[in-house]
Amino acid sequence: MTITVIPRNYENLYGLLLKKEQQLRPKGMFHRVPGRFNGYTKWHHKRYNGWVWLRKAMSGVVVVEIETRDQPNDWQILSAFIGFLDRYFRKEISSISINYPKN
Repeated sequence: MTITVIPRNYENLYGLLLKKEQQLRPKGMFHRVPGRFNGYTKWHHKRYNGWVWLRKAMSGVVVVEIETRDQPNDWQILSAFIGFLDRYFRKEISSISINYPKN
């Protein structure tokens, strides 16, 4: 599943997300996975079994891919990530779209 997050006024939303994750350590639910991922940042959720891949696109747009080991429960990470965006970046976000893959 892919989420596209469009910022208001060309904000550097990707940079803001990384800074917020660092500020919330170690109490936050999402944690950055160490390593190099060629243009991506990988976050792991503390409670749910899955990952969030973040990638910066043109004009400040952030593309997010959600992966889980347990497909029927991927809604949990989706809900947690959307809640994270709403809680901390409501004023910086113009729109969020969710794209479901063909099965």
